[in-house]
Amino acid sequence: MLQGLCATSFSRSSLEVFKLLLAPLCYATSQPVFNEQAVVRRELSDNFCFYQEHYDSLKGAAGWAQDSLALHSKDPREWTYDATQLENAETHDDLWNAAQVCGGFLRMTKAIQGKSQI
Repeated sequence: MLQGLCATSFSRSSLEVFKLLLAPLCYATSQPVFNEQAVVRRELSDNFCFYQEHYDSLKGAAGWAQDSLALHSKDPREWTYDATQLENAETHDDLWNAAQVCGGFLRMTKAIQGKSQI
C-alpha cells in the first residue's frame, strides 16, 4: 500500500499517509457537520424568512444585534467597500473574494472563521 514512499519526498509521503490513515477519520467527523449545515440551517433560514416580515433588512435583526451595530457604527475601519466592490470580489481579502466566486459554503467557512477569532 505504501510502496515507493522511500523514493519520494517527505511531503509526498506525508500526503500519502494522510490519505490512507487520517482522511477517513476527517470525513467521518465532517459528514454530520455538513448534514447539519445543509438541512438544519437551511430549514431555520427558510423559517426565518417566512415568519420575519423584515428578513431582508436590519429591522429583522435581533435587538442586541441592532444595538451592537448602532454602538459600533462610527468605529474606524481599516478597509471600507461599497456593495458593488463586495459583490464583484474586489477586496483586500482573498478568501472573501473567493467566497464571492465559489458561493455559500465558503462564505459560511469565512463566517465561522471570523467567529472563532472573536
